[in-house]
Amino acid sequence: MRKLLFAMVAMSCVITLSQAKDKPAGCKEASARAAQFLRNAHTGKAMTAKDWLTDEARQAPMFAGFGGIESLVRQSTSRSGKFGGLKAVHILEARPLRQGCEVRAEVKFAKDHKDPANPAIAASEEMIWTFQMMELNGTWRIAG
Repeated sequence: MRKLLFAMVAMSCVITLSQAKDKPAGCKEASARAAQFLRNAHTGKAMTAKDWLTDEARQAPMFAGFGGIESLVRQSTSRSGKFGGLKAVHILEARPLRQGCEVRAEVKFAKDHKDPANPAIAASEEMIWTFQMMELNGTWRIAG
């Protein structure tokens, strides 16, 4: 019985270590997906919420009350236009979580959004987004 228990614990450790090794690569994929979401949102590309968000994220009162993904794209594209368009999306950090990854990304515009000479100044706004990403059926989605 002890040998069986030891074998099960050893197997569990191997599986856990194997999954931990896989997470950095997964976070790289999650980061690429988050960056694509932000590029789409800031350039006006239409997205379907079910393709980009988990069920829980789509049904969250805050997201639904905001107007959903269409409203997010409309507002993000408008903000991007005020600052000369999207310049780049930079991934600041991607770290594994118990389930999925947390990705922090910064949106950069052609014109500095903190420049006081710009009439559309948004100096108090940080253009940093934090996503909780989960992989569902082989596709990374925003969970929160």
